[in-house]
Amino acid sequence: MAEGKVRSRRSRWTRRLFGGLGVFLLLVVGFVAWLVGTTAGGRVALSLVPGFLPDDLGLEVGEFSGRLWDRFEVEGLDLRLPTIQFEADRVAIDWRAAGMLRKRIHADGVVVDGLDVRVLEPATDSSAVTAESESESEPGSPPDELPFAISFDSVRVTDATLQMRDSVWVSNGRAVVRGTIDDFSLEFSGRAQAPDLPPAAVRLSGRGSSTAVHVDSLNAQALGGTLAATGDLSWWPVVSWDVEMRADTLRPAELMSEPGEWPGAVSLVGASTGRVLETGAVEIEATVDTLYGELRGESLAGRIEARLRGEDLVLPAARVAWGPARVSASGTAGTSLDLEFEAAAPELGLLLPGSEGRVAARGSATGPRDTPRVRASFEARDLALETIRVATAEGDVDLDLAGPLAATVLA
Repeated sequence: MAEGKVRSRRSRWTRRLFGGLGVFLLLVVGFVAWLVGTTAGGRVALSLVPGFLPDDLGLEVGEFSGRLWDRFEVEGLDLRLPTIQFEADRVAIDWRAAGMLRKRIHADGVVVDGLDVRVLEPATDSSAVTAESESESEPGSPPDELPFAISFDSVRVTDATLQMRDSVWVSNGRAVVRGTIDDFSLEFSGRAQAPDLPPAAVRLSGRGSSTAVHVDSLNAQALGGTLAATGDLSWWPVVSWDVEMRADTLRPAELMSEPGEWPGAVSLVGASTGRVLETGAVEIEATVDTLYGELRGESLAGRIEARLRGEDLVLPAARVAWGPARVSASGTAGTSLDLEFEAAAPELGLLLPGSEGRVAARGSATGPRDTPRVRASFEARDLALETIRVATAEGDVDLDLAGPLAATVLA
């Protein structure tokens, strides 16, 4: 009988144990169902997401509505990568969470309203990176560290802007993206705005991944002509680009205060590569292989090579011929100058409407940028500029802005 009591007691404990586990599992299932199936649960679940992201990815989520299980909306979203930040006024997602069981996330539709993309500058203490951290291997791309394969039928973006170095470069952007996070197609239209230039209507198509986009076609209407480009744009692990470009029949008159005095159009073929450095400075290499056209009734031709690193500009060669006029320059310009130049204008009125005469000069500019020393020799014939009249003048100039002026002039 004692043995029967022991067995009965064990049976009761076993039933209690399995009953407790069953209740616990029901609570877990109920809690998960609450997380993904209710608005309140979705808010709690999204608040936990940042803790599971890599250290160099940041996420902030605003007001949530809907169900994480199938369709939901977020009013206000901020996603920050090391070199770029995405902010959106509203994000609506239509998907099925069951795919996560197979480590797949597929969205039937995603709508992003009011997207603001900003190229970031590093924190002020970024120069304090240790030699050890600099020697570490380059971090993997974001999807390398994500636990799910991500795909989508359609991602639609409206009212997008792109900002770089406190300037709005793109506004009123609209985009449609289809594919997977590692291989998607992109169609974009918007208005581009570069500093000191009029806005241009832009259309772009290409293919991309989570780290870069290959631009199959970029076309812009600007300055009365067209701009076209193809190439690659990357934003991970740094912002960089490598593009080829062509401009046809641009009208410089639209940049002038008196456009009626500058009839004609200019075309060019060139290329540019560059990147945003860890210090926040921009490094650019640009080449205009062919510059041609007609301006104020005279043919225009030239070739320009330039490299920019932060504030330091290098001009390996810059040559422009405009009718009978010739201009060339080479050297460096940054915190200090080391430039050589040569110019010849047999018809000065071509360069300065309302003037007359012939002018030629050659020389150099060296020393600190704020107080350079300019040495030049010049020659002028039959010069007429506003109230100035000079039949003949030639001489040498040695102008040191940090010291006295020395000049020899024969007129």
